[in-house]
Amino acid sequence: MRAKHLVAGIDLGLANWAEIHVEGYRKRYKDVPAATEYPSITLQSMSDLLGEQFVWLPMNSNGSGESSGVEVSGVIHSRSRIMIRGSAAYSRTMSIGLDRRSRPSNFDLPWILNLISNVQLGRGLDISGRYGFATGRPYTPYNLRESVLQNRPIYDLDSVNAMRAPFYERLDMQISKDLSIRTSHLELYGGVDNLLNRSNFLTNAWMPLDKKPSAHGIPVKETYQTPIFPNFGIRWIIR
Repeated sequence: MRAKHLVAGIDLGLANWAEIHVEGYRKRYKDVPAATEYPSITLQSMSDLLGEQFVWLPMNSNGSGESSGVEVSGVIHSRSRIMIRGSAAYSRTMSIGLDRRSRPSNFDLPWILNLISNVQLGRGLDISGRYGFATGRPYTPYNLRESVLQNRPIYDLDSVNAMRAPFYERLDMQISKDLSIRTSHLELYGGVDNLLNRSNFLTNAWMPLDKKPSAHGIPVKETYQTPIFPNFGIRWIIR
């Protein structure tokens, strides 16, 4: 694959405690691997196959793609005790196969928001947080009629990346305490990942039918990323 990037940006120092960075870009891709047997498929739009390590598809280099967007990022800090860093971006990333139709690629996440904060409460005591938001990623639905008839997952290649999952959202929090022990440091930390316990979409999974498929309906199961879970431990740093 080959790519041409056009990037322009500007840095704005608003004050000693704040700065903003604005950047816009446009990228054009060519010689992208595209499936010769399935004109709507390229390497950038191939479906994620849960549990599969690879997929054998004859491809040539006649696919293409394009991506463009703008991002605003900045940082605020106060006397080295409070730091907030964030970014907001809007972009579109499209993939073009041998049928010459433009479709969202697997990387097409129009809106992305990230916030990171750190507060120093005292000597060696920190509280940090991280928040992430993104538009739901595109995915290719199953051809339900053929999937049921053959009792195996078959993608609808006329609707490549035509569906979009719900938005992604995650909040992580952590508190840590650093203790100096002679020439080394002992760090104790504990927190919670995915504090909002949001069920962030991962993929659809086909559940095999038994001998009477009509008794169970359509066996498509949504799978999700990791739910809320604790995160704690000890780090020993020797210097």
